[in-house]
Amino acid sequence: MTDIIGKCVKQLEPEDKRIIDLYYYQNLNQTQIGEKLGISQRHAGRMINHAVERLRRLVIKEVNSAKFPFFDDPVANYILGTDPEE
Repeated sequence: MTDIIGKCVKQLEPEDKRIIDLYYYQNLNQTQIGEKLGISQRHAGRMINHAVERLRRLVIKEVNSAKFPFFDDPVANYILGTDPEE
């Protein structure tokens, strides 16, 4: 699963990649990201939400095109926001 997420992160626009890097890999919070980018904490929060949503869509697209199922994996289901019993 981490291979797929890494592949999808590489497909993001540079701004989204930077936000994902700052938030998830550098563990900065919204306030810190806002300070680093010269924007408000509120704007940083919106940017994080948008970047995560774009990444989520890419991951879903990649998983749906994969030749092997992930849907019996509870971690994948959590990340993708899917419930196999629905």
